[in-house]
Amino acid sequence: MILTLYHKHIAIIDGSCLKEPKQIFLSGCFLLSLYSVEAAADYHVELSNRAFYTDDVALFTVTRQLSLLDDPTQPAVDRPSGRSDFIYEPTASVLLDLPENFGDTTFFAEAGGYVFAENTDFTHANFQTAVSRQFESATTVSAIYRFVPDRLLGFNMVEQEFGDAIEGNESLTSHIWSIHVEQELTAWLAMHVLGRYGLRDYDGVFKHRSTDLWTLGTHFAIELTEDIELFLGYHFEVGNARNQRSIALNDDASYQTHYASIEIETKLSEKIKLAVDFDFEKNCYTTMNRLDEHFGNPEEIFLGGIELRYALSKESLVTLGLEHGNRQKRNEFIGFHNNNLWLGISHNF
Repeated sequence: MILTLYHKHIAIIDGSCLKEPKQIFLSGCFLLSLYSVEAAADYHVELSNRAFYTDDVALFTVTRQLSLLDDPTQPAVDRPSGRSDFIYEPTASVLLDLPENFGDTTFFAEAGGYVFAENTDFTHANFQTAVSRQFESATTVSAIYRFVPDRLLGFNMVEQEFGDAIEGNESLTSHIWSIHVEQELTAWLAMHVLGRYGLRDYDGVFKHRSTDLWTLGTHFAIELTEDIELFLGYHFEVGNARNQRSIALNDDASYQTHYASIEIETKLSEKIKLAVDFDFEKNCYTTMNRLDEHFGNPEEIFLGGIELRYALSKESLVTLGLEHGNRQKRNEFIGFHNNNLWLGISHNF
């Protein structure tokens, strides 16, 4: 089913909780964990924790999400912070098989978030829900919703030809809706196609950057041998600033993005797997305003990562990983780097 290829997450929350989005994922994780106490045969619950070290808090989330399994086409971070920190990521998920009259249908929900130890303003939650239906033709169709509220990108400043510069903390809320279709083509090959529509709603002085986005993508999962799997993927995305004021302010962040990824997962022993991935993204800004710093100034992002996975038991997994990202715009003499190291553990009920 598609959830084995695509990391899908989320939580069931009371609407009143939305008043404090940076804290709700903690209560969400706790509530979902209660399912494990009386979990029936048609429930599957997973709790996980990961601890990270990062050398740039502003780039951390956009680097972590640059993956086929997440939301790779992230909002641009114009001014990395250069500040390091330790981050804690609690996550809770539940997978429910719906009654037989719904067919072979599952509901998935997850709540999680990143808790920054020192730079607490960067702490934010993320939620996902998914409904997936399998058919006898070895086809799986899924509808997925992702919600990331009140996420800080960091301090930013945009110079103006006349008047004062626009400056302040840049933050946004993201809503992403997507449809996924996965088809097993042969015993060793599966294809996955997706379409997405999303809203990135910016706050405060950067509200003019609010964007509508559309994505088309395709992935392939190839079983090379019994112990080696290869994953390939490509996304094309278009993002358009909704506010015409962005043109007047010489700050039109409309874009076209090309994203490609390759990952190899190797089984080293009965309990150990090694995953190595490489991702590339090119953001081409579409403004025709020569006074805009985005004009003729595409951004290229390269990311490499490695993760070791050790099965403590059938229910528990330990992970150790390292990734390095590099991003650079055409008019910059040097690029910006981000290194992340993590140790995690997950347990299934």
